[in-house]
Amino acid sequence: LFVGIDPARSRWRAIRSTFGISQLVCAGDRPVPVPSEIVAELRSREDENGMMVMQPEVPFKRGDQVRVDSGALCDGIGIFECIDDDRRVVILLELLGRQVRIRLPLEAVAAYS
Repeated sequence: LFVGIDPARSRWRAIRSTFGISQLVCAGDRPVPVPSEIVAELRSREDENGMMVMQPEVPFKRGDQVRVDSGALCDGIGIFECIDDDRRVVILLELLGRQVRIRLPLEAVAAYS
């Protein structure tokens, strides 16, 4: 929750007694502003209901073998590298005799066993 207040003129301590509020961002005993870039980044992760969309838990670690479960590369076997900033998995897949870096939705990849 972000509020716009003037700490010198507002009764900001009352915010602490609001249901669901556990802390304020403070320096010492005074609230401090959160940089607008941070607020904008957090707001960019909201869904249509205003809820924060968190990074999905990735069940793989770097170097794990994975299988593509859907799409044009279905049944391809690759090596998990990471998850990128767009929440897509990055895998190395053998195509035409060489390893190619592919980005896919997390849901399109499963552990290979």
